[in-house]
Amino acid sequence: YYLEEAEQEDSVKAELEKLRAEYKNIQPEQIKVIDPCMGSGHILVYAFDVLMDIYTSCGWSERDAALSILQHNLFGLDIDRRAYQLAYFAVMMKARQYNRSIIKNGEIQPQLANFADVMGVDTSLISGKIAEFAEQFKFADTYGSLMEIKAPAGLDEAVSEFNVSFGISKKQLDMMLRIYKNLSQKYDVVVTNPPYMGGSGMNATLSNYVKDKFPDSKSDLFSCFMEQAYFLAKSTGYTSLITMESWMFLSSFEKLRQKINLSKTIINMVYMPYLGKGGTSLGINFGTAAVITKNCRIRNYTAQYEYTVYYETDDEGVPFVFPTINERWKTAKQENFSKIPGMPVAYWVSENFVRAFENDNLKNHVNAVKGLDTCDNDTFTRHWNEVDINKIGFNKSDSSDTYSHKWYPYCKGGGYSKWYGFMSIVVNWENDGEELRNIRDEKGRIKSRPQNIRYYFKEGLTWSTITSYKLSLRYMNNCIFGGGGSAMFCNDSMYYYLGFVNSSVTEYALGLLNPTLNFLVGDILSLPIADSKGQKNAIEMIVKENVELSKNDWDSFETSWDFERHPLI
Repeated sequence: YYLEEAEQEDSVKAELEKLRAEYKNIQPEQIKVIDPCMGSGHILVYAFDVLMDIYTSCGWSERDAALSILQHNLFGLDIDRRAYQLAYFAVMMKARQYNRSIIKNGEIQPQLANFADVMGVDTSLISGKIAEFAEQFKFADTYGSLMEIKAPAGLDEAVSEFNVSFGISKKQLDMMLRIYKNLSQKYDVVVTNPPYMGGSGMNATLSNYVKDKFPDSKSDLFSCFMEQAYFLAKSTGYTSLITMESWMFLSSFEKLRQKINLSKTIINMVYMPYLGKGGTSLGINFGTAAVITKNCRIRNYTAQYEYTVYYETDDEGVPFVFPTINERWKTAKQENFSKIPGMPVAYWVSENFVRAFENDNLKNHVNAVKGLDTCDNDTFTRHWNEVDINKIGFNKSDSSDTYSHKWYPYCKGGGYSKWYGFMSIVVNWENDGEELRNIRDEKGRIKSRPQNIRYYFKEGLTWSTITSYKLSLRYMNNCIFGGGGSAMFCNDSMYYYLGFVNSSVTEYALGLLNPTLNFLVGDILSLPIADSKGQKNAIEMIVKENVELSKNDWDSFETSWDFERHPLI
């Protein structure tokens, strides 16, 4: 997609004119473009055509332009040897399209490199500066383009005097030097589709490396490559990447968002959210964002955002799911993101709604906490009808129950159910959870995590942390909570806050705080809330009625421990 620039304020226009003035006299051969995760080179091939248009518009012949692009403009790196070979072939064939004799000139080579070809070097058989240089490539096939390489003083002289060595070949040394060149210079454009890999997929070497080098983006490789792209780009250059949507919203990427808001400018974005079954993003089970960023901060810049969804449909062509985010096309300023807790990239939010976060929020009125994680549900939890009902302590709030029962009600999440429901699980909490607290792993650590015990069995509200639909808050009492469910406790006006969190206002707010299927405690506490101007009592009466109706509905089925008779009898 090519997006025309949005209308800008006069101060922004003046800043843009200053930046563009620096490029007015640039020559085509000075433009540098890199794909640090080039794969088979399709991005480089497309960039070749764009550069060719630039060259020919400046009066170059296609034959001369093709030679210059190979020598001066296009750079690429990949971790895989076969991908490198395919990219090499694709770029050379694209060059031959404009210059048929280019392959005959063996000295003209594309500026591409791969990390696999530098492995296997035995630095114990090399000495001097070359050994010092080669030592940095010990984990090249693991770190890839995330590597940081330094050239020791005197390396050029050592390379000029290099002879055949048993520890390293001339081909390996040449590839190292090409990798070093590609990673040490700055680029006008860094464009790539980086690898996606969470921390659980990384080996120990890679995990330790990204934690050390990329502490603000270590949660996934794609976000590490976002930061590496910023490093490779010139201060006025551009980065263009296809990323997962998670960096836009999740708390684990908050420092990365803060860094972007302070020192980068989002120019435009094509956002393809994951909508669950029926709404897909390029056929994958997570959302993606194609984001273009300028590597410097332009205050009050108005960026453009495109919302795109691909649908799965039934046999009649009707989509299974329709999007819930508002209009497809939006403009927004980054300054507004910083006003929202966690700084999510919530580009669709109106300035009026942003101002709501400047007032009161839920954390000033309630306590929202995590509860008991047994870490072994097969051993410590049951459906209530699987155990002797006389061994279930349904009324722990009664002081006469000194944890003498074996089983106690356990709210551990469930599906979508507002107001009341999913009260069907019990947990072994005999003698204040004695057995559960004493189960240890092979290292002697307690396996279970009984958190916030002071809130157990108190009247409160609970929700399913992970859901396939929307957030739904429910009333609970005389229960332990945890597992897949968190809980909220109020000093007063409990039913009022229950109504607020179950409202359409909260649904909209959560869509910008964390538009995923995982509703965390921090997201709930960040919700903006305003005084209902004398309507609080009326709201509480309606919510109480909703709770009562939902409880009656839940109890009308035999799966409820309070079931008495079928409502039709």
